[in-house]
Amino acid sequence: MKSQNKLEFSLLTKLIILILTILGTFLLENVKYMPILFLGLTCNFLIQRKYKILKSYIPLYLILSIIRYLSHKYMLPIIVFSEFYVFIFWWLTPIFMAMQDVMTTSPGIISSFLSKIHVSKSFILGVLVTCRFIPTVRSAIKGIRESMHNRDLTGIKNLILRPLKTYEYVLVPMLMMSINTADQLSASAMVRGVQAPCNRGSYYCDEKGFKDCIGITIIIFVFCYILQKGGIK
Repeated sequence: MKSQNKLEFSLLTKLIILILTILGTFLLENVKYMPILFLGLTCNFLIQRKYKILKSYIPLYLILSIIRYLSHKYMLPIIVFSEFYVFIFWWLTPIFMAMQDVMTTSPGIISSFLSKIHVSKSFILGVLVTCRFIPTVRSAIKGIRESMHNRDLTGIKNLILRPLKTYEYVLVPMLMMSINTADQLSASAMVRGVQAPCNRGSYYCDEKGFKDCIGITIIIFVFCYILQKGGIK
């Protein structure tokens, strides 16, 4: 069995946290209690030692919170973005966090879990391709950007004098890369037996333990607290 991070939650725990996060976000009437939900998810990420994810979400959430506070307290106009978009990103950040925790789970664990609950093979294939497509495309886009930079195709001079050419240099490789990536991910899932008639197993260890109890306890407590204090729609 291949061991993952020993502090990482099991997939079932992550799904429970995601469901309660979605319910808490959409059922809560008074949105001023939303930061408590964000703090609960932050605690769960700290337990799993996923500091890299927190480094992206904590500054973003703080910036959005400060912008909302200033716009409400001092009626400061938001020039670049609409206040509605700021609120939407701020409001949905906990859901994005919980979803990313699920999406970064090993595809082997995801397919094994779905197979055990008798989900159709076509749905499992779609989930696996979706889970791996986004990070794979992100990595490929980074390679395209570095390649263009090395050839001086992203310089200010080219952007001003030849904008269509620059756009073509970006668009064509991205389209070809996206098509090839989707085909490769589908073929990889097929080779690994996603359509095998038996239930899929996994060489990753997805054991439930004390850490999962802590994570579920935290999210249930936060869920009940915010709905009690903030009310239900």
